[in-house]
Amino acid sequence: MRISLKSITLGGEIALNLVNALDALAPRLFENELVSIHKVASEDDIGYAVCECSLSAEQKNMVNPAGFSIARAWLNPQNNYPCIIKNSFGERVGFIMLCKWLADGEALSWSYYIDTRCQGRGYGSAAAKVAICVLKAACPSLPIKLSTEVGNVRAQSLYTRLGFRFEGEYDGDDMVFILD
Repeated sequence: MRISLKSITLGGEIALNLVNALDALAPRLFENELVSIHKVASEDDIGYAVCECSLSAEQKNMVNPAGFSIARAWLNPQNNYPCIIKNSFGERVGFIMLCKWLADGEALSWSYYIDTRCQGRGYGSAAAKVAICVLKAACPSLPIKLSTEVGNVRAQSLYTRLGFRFEGEYDGDDMVFILD
């Protein structure tokens, strides 16, 4: 199923309502054999994302904390979609923010992490595949851009395996990977 994003022009820029486009998608697109992605819908979800989901000290320096992402969604609700990642047993295993790319150019993006207690089980790769599926279904004409620290070799390797390319673009000090 293809859903097109309705857009309006504001001062020459296209304003997308990503949340409406994602909410219109079939729920089956938000899951695969290992994980499912669920829009944050309760205080329990927020509590898990902000307080219970743990990151290593190294990871804390590489991703935005969930509280920051949830606040961003509150300030710009039409273009930020905070979600909980659950495994096939329905257990929470991570957090993902599907969003409009904030730097130059029209694109979609995400920021995510898997709880340190659940890492090494394929949940990160599986969640990234679901994110690609839903973002491409929501707006097939827009590329997906992901930024990562220069030293985050694991993320760079994952993005490359998923078909993203690094074309020399940077967002500040972060490398930008793109998937058309």
